[in-house]
Amino acid sequence: MKSNVQKTDSKSSKKPLGITIGSIIILVLSAVVFIFIPTMVKGAGAKDLPPMGYYKNKPIEYKQGSVFTTMLNNHLQNEKELSDSTFFNCIQSAFSDTVVRMTIEDEVKKSGYVVPDSAIDRIMIRYFSDENGNYSPKLYNETSDSTKVSMRKELHDELIIAQYQNDLFGDTANYYIYGNQNTLFGTKSPEAEAKFIYSMNSPEKAFDVVSFSMSDFPQEEVIAYGKKNQDMFKSYDLSVITVASESEANKVLKRINNNEITFDDAVTEYSNNNYGSSGRFSNNYAYQMKALFGSDEAFNTVAGLSVGEISNPVKTSTTYSIFRCNGAAKEADFTDAQVLGKISYYISTNERFVIEDYFMAKAREFASAAAIDGFDSACTKYGLTKSTTEPFAINYGLNPLLSNPPENIPALAGIHNSENFLKTAFALKDNEISAPIVLNDNVIVVKQISSKQEENDMIDLFKMYYGSYANSFDLYSMRTMFVQSDDVKDNTLTVFLQNMMANNN
Repeated sequence: MKSNVQKTDSKSSKKPLGITIGSIIILVLSAVVFIFIPTMVKGAGAKDLPPMGYYKNKPIEYKQGSVFTTMLNNHLQNEKELSDSTFFNCIQSAFSDTVVRMTIEDEVKKSGYVVPDSAIDRIMIRYFSDENGNYSPKLYNETSDSTKVSMRKELHDELIIAQYQNDLFGDTANYYIYGNQNTLFGTKSPEAEAKFIYSMNSPEKAFDVVSFSMSDFPQEEVIAYGKKNQDMFKSYDLSVITVASESEANKVLKRINNNEITFDDAVTEYSNNNYGSSGRFSNNYAYQMKALFGSDEAFNTVAGLSVGEISNPVKTSTTYSIFRCNGAAKEADFTDAQVLGKISYYISTNERFVIEDYFMAKAREFASAAAIDGFDSACTKYGLTKSTTEPFAINYGLNPLLSNPPENIPALAGIHNSENFLKTAFALKDNEISAPIVLNDNVIVVKQISSKQEENDMIDLFKMYYGSYANSFDLYSMRTMFVQSDDVKDNTLTVFLQNMMANNN
């Protein structure tokens, strides 16, 4: 299992766990951060905003003194630079924090639990201690009654949240310090569960890898496709007037036909120029026109115009357009770089399987040659560079408790999300060569070169930390369940887009 932990023994080949004490501390802090409420809250701004959403029909509002505002300010304080996207992310996080808090308070209220005054007193006394840690009546008496009332209210609310969390999930600090065997409350993670998760780091396999980049689709193949589909890349010399409605288009056409206005003047007066500047139609390749018109009938009408002829209104996506033919259509020129660029773009966006099929065939040829002549010989024959991975285990979705996949081979980026790659590669035996695998913009062929079981030398360390991770997974599940509840209505995106983007500085 891989990690950021460094061992000083240079002779050791053992790979440490993918967790560190530092990461555990961060995990613990992030797990409980939502129960802390600072006393200072910034103003919500001069503009009254609609609610960010609702929990059980109770509004979650961005206003002075609200829980949401407090949570939002907590998140904003952690941002060094504030863009629209980071501001919205903070809003969403604050909304989730508020929902979690309101839900917990609701659940605790239904349970009948009441925070004892003695529990609040035990914590309050810490705030009025001198430099030696002893309670100071002087400090207490010098503090205003309003401040003490506010502190008690704040501590009361914090203890409600803490009690709920500790009852369900245990004391998170104890997970780190002692391991989960010593927690009195909350869900437990048995030792057998930790051993099972640890065993998921086996087997670790290493592979030789070659990749065919689909961005290297040959120009001769682009030309061949273009010649096979010449009609799609014919271009038309057209001018266009585009308006919002069919009735407006008919009105403009009537004026043109009655010689009340010229076509070119109508462009200036009426057209929104959605499809080209100064009336010149820019989406003028046949495949573009068919996609825009949505019907062969409309395409044939416009494509069939004679020079100088003006069309009736044609529906173009959500608008209506009037076309004028300025000149004869042109056949595709396969020596023109612009035309080849259009063909290449069309293939990559609409006929991607053409590119995949080409490289899958090349990869199958390579795999066959590698099986007969050897992997290295096939690399030489096909001009490919072989890469070799470090041993790694399956880790679909990048679970933090499992070893990470290789990061030094660009063509393998994202394999943790590719079920097809992981199933294919990890089904191989030593020296067996895979069938081609499509991965992102590459076609991959791999050969298994080794397979080994993970050693158990770090199982004790793993078991020590496992409880805190399991606890964090439980907390995340709880949070997700609360936020996705039918009792919650989330309006954050609407409020942000309509009211806050211009007022977030």
